[in-house]
Order: sequence, then C-alpha cells, then structure tokens
Amino acid sequence: DVQAAVFSHKSLSKRLFDQIDAAIKSAQEKKKETVTIGIGCSFGHHRSVAIAEVYKDLYRALGNDVTVEHRDLSK
Repeated sequence: DVQAAVFSHKSLSKRLFDQIDAAIKSAQEKKKETVTIGIGCSFGHHRSVAIAEVYKDLYRALGNDVTVEHRDLSK
C-alpha cells in the first residue's frame, strides 16, 4: 500500500528515479565498483523504504549485486 501511494505521484517519483539513475550511470562511467545511495524521508519508515525496495528489485533484475540497509528499521 505504501509503495502504491509513493509511486502514485508520477512526476515526483520519475524525477527522483531520473536523478538516481544519473548518479548510477555516472559512477559506472567512472568505473566505480561500489555505489552507495542514501534515500531519506521524514522518520525513515515509508517513502525511503518503498523507494529503496523498488530500486533493489529493479537493479537485481538487471543482474546487479544490490544490498539494502534500512538504517532506522529497529527504531
């Protein structure tokens, strides 16, 4: 339900994905072995989690090794 709500704002989520994609492509062009992306939101329980999980699934499906750490999960 949270993912559906987060991604119902098409222009906002597309802009965010475009920015993250650009950062990843830039790192790949520079031959970086590891890319760390931090996604935050108020309280760290909804938007950031939804976005991180969708990105994890997307990039794993493309054959990348992806690790997600939800920093505030235990709070």
